Amino acid sequence: MVDTENKLDSDFESGSNLEENKLTEASSARTSEQNSRASAEINADIITSQKPIPLIKIDAKTPSNAIERYEVYPSLPLPEYDSGIAKAFTAIDKMQPDLLLFCLICYPNVPIRLDELRKLSGRSVGHNILVENYGNLDWPLHEQQCLGIIFQRPTGQSIDKYFKSEEFSDQEKLEKAKLILLSSISALRNLNKLGITHRSIRPNNVFFSDSNGEDIIFGECVTTPPGFSQSLELETIERGIADEGSRGNGDVSDDIYAVAATISILLQNTDSFTTFASEQISFNKIIKGSFNILVGERLKSQKISKVLEGMLQDKIEERWNLNDIELWLGGETIAPRVYTKETRASQGLTFDGIEYFTKSTLAYSMSQNRSKAVEIIKSGTLTKWSERSLKDKVLASKISQVTDDTMVQKDRAKYADELLLSKILIVMCPTYPISYKNILYTLDGFGSGLAIELLRGGDAKTYTESVSLGLLNFSFQLSSNDKIKNEDRIEIANQINRYLQKAGPGFGVERCLYELNPGCPCQSPIIIKENIFFSSMLLPTLDKIAGTTNTQKSPVDRHIAAFIASKINDDLEQYLSEIGDFDKSIQTLGMLKLLVHIQNNSSSTHLLGLAMWVGGLMAPAIRIYNSRKLRKDIESGIPQIIRNGNLGELLKLIDDPSHKEEDQLGYQTAMNEFKEAEETILKTETNSDPESEVAVKTSRQAASVLSILIMIFISSLILLAN
Repeated sequence: MVDTENKLDSDFESGSNLEENKLTEASSARTSEQNSRASAEINADIITSQKPIPLIKIDAKTPSNAIERYEVYPSLPLPEYDSGIAKAFTAIDKMQPDLLLFCLICYPNVPIRLDELRKLSGRSVGHNILVENYGNLDWPLHEQQCLGIIFQRPTGQSIDKYFKSEEFSDQEKLEKAKLILLSSISALRNLNKLGITHRSIRPNNVFFSDSNGEDIIFGECVTTPPGFSQSLELETIERGIADEGSRGNGDVSDDIYAVAATISILLQNTDSFTTFASEQISFNKIIKGSFNILVGERLKSQKISKVLEGMLQDKIEERWNLNDIELWLGGETIAPRVYTKETRASQGLTFDGIEYFTKSTLAYSMSQNRSKAVEIIKSGTLTKWSERSLKDKVLASKISQVTDDTMVQKDRAKYADELLLSKILIVMCPTYPISYKNILYTLDGFGSGLAIELLRGGDAKTYTESVSLGLLNFSFQLSSNDKIKNEDRIEIANQINRYLQKAGPGFGVERCLYELNPGCPCQSPIIIKENIFFSSMLLPTLDKIAGTTNTQKSPVDRHIAAFIASKINDDLEQYLSEIGDFDKSIQTLGMLKLLVHIQNNSSSTHLLGLAMWVGGLMAPAIRIYNSRKLRKDIESGIPQIIRNGNLGELLKLIDDPSHKEEDQLGYQTAMNEFKEAEETILKTETNSDPESEVAVKTSRQAASVLSILIMIFISSLILLAN
């Protein structure tokens, strides 16, 4: 047995660079030959299957023929390529039918890694599966548009099937473990050049790219948020503690950890870790260390154990990097390392019936039993233990200061206990996720956590509260010595807070959702089933559904306003402000102006359906005019403009400055005429009063005339009498 083990270990001391180059050079030739042999069998299945579903472009800038050449067969599933919640189906490229392809159907209520997908699509990234293309499909299972991602199919099987097979010896499996390590160096370096972390490395997502098992590729990493589909064995302590949607992008060290965890599971040929409750796995890692939980002394090869120990170190600064792994594979002597352990207290602190000797185990348990945790903070027990037993006066001082500062913030009284506990946990373990009420998220996982909560129909109030209370900023200030990086992060946190403080359309939690999650499709009930990721497809989609939706409502709701604001870099503040105005006419014009702005900056020129929809909502905007004739003229001009499908012409008609000037002049003229008429009427009414000056004067004049007439009459009578 000893001789066999020594032989196995010695096999790991060969050079790595030469082998890596040979693997890369041989891969293409083998794959091409194997694809040709397999394509005939697949074509036979396709002939007898149900009608395929073509891909549809999700970005108007993409040529349709570049996407619609791909077809997916819902009756031909490929479960061996399923990735978490994304299910795999047979796909073909009509222009290259001999290519072996499969399509992963992304789940509608989970955001994807769109930025990473765009970087990887159509690009050969060594030792990573090739993304051919992507687009939407009318997927019957979900009864809506779903994103489908087309991948080149690995010719070989998944690694976990190989290791579970009894056909192969321990030595052969150890050699494949070495192959995984060798391939991971290339795979992760190539991803790192693109600014991408994988975050989905697991036993069933690593494949042989050839049927001979001589080359390895890592599977997809874009269908879910980072770490979403990972079991806790594969996640570092910090990211495993976080909620599944809030684990964050991380960096290459997180992927190195996942590679080591994957190899440890494969070599032990066990799934036993997954039978533990999640809190047990994380807590055991905290107590004993990841290496002891995942590997310990259970492997036959001490040399493979050594590299896994380095890769599974829980302190990032002590974890092996890619260069260390490469040196080890090349047979270089790695200087002995002493891995530090967490400081233990001289006396334990009893919390919830258990005695704790380290701050990390105590902090984890405090996050699980929050009411009792607040008690030991307020009573001063935690401060005293930190100073006297843990011998950490700096920590004790911070706990005391945070407690005092938080308790005097009367404006946050109703949040005081939760805010206090959250801050204390950050002080105790700055690298751990933010723990507020019932949520846990890493500093780079807030956005995806918020998205998962909203897309699943949950309440995002807890997430928004944590930001409004300053927990992100507080954590950023303590989490790293990288001043520049933290300043950028703090600015992002401040920006999130500004969005949350504005209640109008285009802001609020909806704005945060789209700003922080490029891979989240627009969640407006109007277009949610259309799975819209890009603003370029917004107007064509609204135009398409105009005949089947309720056109009595505005086509711009809160989600669409926020989606537009996050996707377009232009200053849209005025339009958004008008849409949120209380005056219905201002709202309507603001909506039209926003849509016109989008149309003017896109290739969408003829939008008959949308023009009819919007044109039917213009009554409030037309009522701003005083002239009935002008209103009728505008109303009569709308049908002709609608037929052209140009929203800009509609805006010009309704919001025409010359019309406004004409209406204002007419209104002023009418007002002047009305004023004159009113004065005349008033004057007439005033002069009709018997007591008025005019009436008295007229009466006097009449009396004088009458007196003269009487005198003349009397004089005439006298003359006649004489």
